[in-house]
Amino acid sequence: MELAAAQARQTETYDRLTRALEQQAEVERAKNNSDKLVMVLLNMIRQLDRRVADLVQERDYLRTRPGSEALEDAERKLARAEEQEKRAHAELQRAEEKQRQAEELQARVQDQLRQLTDELDRLRAGDTSSPSTLCPP
Repeated sequence: MELAAAQARQTETYDRLTRALEQQAEVERAKNNSDKLVMVLLNMIRQLDRRVADLVQERDYLRTRPGSEALEDAERKLARAEEQEKRAHAELQRAEEKQRQAEELQARVQDQLRQLTDELDRLRAGDTSSPSTLCPP
């Protein structure tokens, strides 16, 4: 009877460990996606910074030429680029928050895996006194 109960605890722990490993893989994919998104957004912001700087120079140059329709066009382009840059910064903040959350979740899953592995080791060694509530399913 004790052997059957120990085997049942081992099977349950294996199942929980399997689910935790699957969760770890999902969290890793999410973290990698967040990392990639942050890099893309940082690159986009760098490009927009250069575009804004170029448009500011163009606008300032065209201001020295009164009555130029090109000035209005340059100002529109500058306003659009500044708005895009503002949105990119907001997206970057959101992506960095998701990245931080993924890192925290990754640490929790890693801790859960360690606890489940320890519990499984104890069960294999025949230590049935360990609490099976160490990691709730």
